[in-house]
Amino acid sequence: MKKVDKEIVTSEYISEALTISIYTNNIEIITYLLSLEKTNINAKDEDGDTPLHQATAANNPEIMELYLSMEVLMSMKKTLLVILLYIKLSLIIDLK
Repeated sequence: MKKVDKEIVTSEYISEALTISIYTNNIEIITYLLSLEKTNINAKDEDGDTPLHQATAANNPEIMELYLSMEVLMSMKKTLLVILLYIKLSLIIDLK
């Protein structure tokens, strides 16, 4: 198998691969792509559809559930970061 330079794998390529994987119902590839940091789970295609719209159009509840769980995890990570930043700022202010 040929090695791929990770720097050239842009979010645009990932979004295209995600779209193809959704329409071909390839759960394994979708799971992998959603786990990549460069994956924009809210990226829109040329029709303005997100991966969730595409999963709905493909009529695949398993993909919809997977996508929604990833969206929730991403949201939780962002919330946790905000909380940690707030705590850090609070500690800095209290120390002064």
